[in-house]
Amino acid sequence: MTLNYAVKRAGVVIAQLGVVVLVIWLWGVLSGHDILDPVYFSSPSQVWHELKDWYADGSLWHNLGDTMRVFAIGYVAGTVLGIVIGVLIGAVGWLRELTEPFLAFFNAMPRLILLPLLVVWFGFGVLPKVVLVMAVIVLMVALNVASGLREVRSDLLDSAKLKGAGTLALLQHVYIPSVALWVTSTARVTVGYAFNAAIAAEFIGANTGLGYLMYLSQSNFQPEGIWAALILTVVVAIVMDGLLALVEHRATRWMPVS
Repeated sequence: MTLNYAVKRAGVVIAQLGVVVLVIWLWGVLSGHDILDPVYFSSPSQVWHELKDWYADGSLWHNLGDTMRVFAIGYVAGTVLGIVIGVLIGAVGWLRELTEPFLAFFNAMPRLILLPLLVVWFGFGVLPKVVLVMAVIVLMVALNVASGLREVRSDLLDSAKLKGAGTLALLQHVYIPSVALWVTSTARVTVGYAFNAAIAAEFIGANTGLGYLMYLSQSNFQPEGIWAALILTVVVAIVMDGLLALVEHRATRWMPVS
């Protein structure tokens, strides 16, 4: 079973890499024959040279590091705040009823439109970017945590109480594992939104970061720079998704397979 799965998974990965190679090859052929105008669509070789230039002058790691710093701070802070809010609205019935319409309104509002207002409030710096990342994910985490708490099986609670479990024991052995499971299961979604928000926040008033590199390349009409920044974004996103997939697998491997 394990060997068959490994072989199947390896075949899927090879096929995915083959698709990527085919797309890059077609891109190079079409741009090389001017079917795709390199002025507008660039070419794989131009993108590769742009990445090498960024690596040579140190701007690649500098800008990537600044984006990852904003992402990491905002993601951790937004997740912690979301857990706190989720526990409160999940455990306190009247608080959930009071805040439900406000949470629904804020959840429906596109949070990226808050960036100009955050810049007015906090100026051009790291803080408005971090706050935007937090605003994008905090409600997703909170609503999932609240759902997790409300769906804790009553028989587990009754069984724990019959065995003499108090509030702290219930929190440690029932509620916290339930919350951790729901946070882990949604992490692969929230991390994508948070990373996108960190990059989008660098389009306004920033002078560093992957989003700034895209904006600068667009201002100078350099599509190879836009593609290079996009490729870096995709690579980082794939790596983070793979790491979170491993964490999710380890966190849920005790669950029965349906």
